[in-house]
Amino acid sequence: MGLFDRLRGLLTDTDGGSGRPKDGLDGAKDGLAESEDELGESEDELGESEDEPGESEDEPGEPNGEERPSDPPTNPMAAASVGSAGPSVQSHGSHWDTLVPDENREAAIKQLTMSAVEEGTVIDGFDRNGREVTGHRLGDDPVGTVAVSLDGEIATAYPVVEGVSHEVEMESLNEWETGIEAWLGGTLADAAITVFAANYFEHSPERFGGDCTISLALLAYDFGESEYDTVVDESGEEVDVSDFVGFRPWERGAPDDYVVRTNVEEVERVSHRSSDGSCGSDGPRGYDGYLLRVPLFRTDDAGVGDDAGVGDGADANDGADTGDGADVDVALFVADHVAGDYEPQVGDTVEGACWLQARFQ
Repeated sequence: MGLFDRLRGLLTDTDGGSGRPKDGLDGAKDGLAESEDELGESEDELGESEDEPGESEDEPGEPNGEERPSDPPTNPMAAASVGSAGPSVQSHGSHWDTLVPDENREAAIKQLTMSAVEEGTVIDGFDRNGREVTGHRLGDDPVGTVAVSLDGEIATAYPVVEGVSHEVEMESLNEWETGIEAWLGGTLADAAITVFAANYFEHSPERFGGDCTISLALLAYDFGESEYDTVVDESGEEVDVSDFVGFRPWERGAPDDYVVRTNVEEVERVSHRSSDGSCGSDGPRGYDGYLLRVPLFRTDDAGVGDDAGVGDGADANDGADTGDGADVDVALFVADHVAGDYEPQVGDTVEGACWLQARFQ
């Protein structure tokens, strides 16, 4: 019996139905998938779930819930981007929590959005229903902000992270009411994933089906170092999980939210300075944090790619045989306010609740 099979029953419970992994981040092991049947695969169809979004104050980020203001706060199409309550809420409210802290939050979102429009690189979009679509990407840093306008009016804005490239087969599309954003579901190395398509506005919807090349990145709502190396399985036997990596859908999140347990392979400090030099505590227009390279999960087959750094859009895997298979790597951004006092180091085992996004190449 494999490790995942031994842990299957143990790693499915949550604490009091709150949706936050039981015992806090230590419970992020719950249901972590490491098989073709379970890896990253939700029982619900894309964008559908019986669960409501997280209601506990302890839950990280209140993923895509309506507790947060629509973003940007001055968004003229806020009603179109919010949608109904539930895991399928079409909003970036909690996504901004991965980038900016609560202090000066609304000002930070507004200014980052306006800076993207006023100072960012212009990206030609694919016109929708006769309306002109234009994207704006703030800065050329690995972590940034994208704002999208319809006929010159800001329709949406959200954080973006340069990820690690993978070949995937996309099988389903759930377009948001804005018409310029979408969730996409597909298969990555036999694992089912659902992603937010960070550049959906650039292309016709037909572009996103079948075999695609994407760069994949996580943004952390909640994050910390794991405090356990063993768990007790259903039979009462202690199991070593020090090398266990995997992910599972976060039931109380949106379709693109996951609980992740992984190992840190690379660490890079990243920050953004606005045009006037303000950042972090010195002003609302900026962010500081860590850009990590981590395995999202481990395949059965080693040697699936070439060595590549985080954020360069290069191939996903280093081809090293881990004994259990090859690591399928992604970029992971952790803002300073999310990491708190913890400073990630290469070799650390970490856990968190994260938003999974992809840029289609």
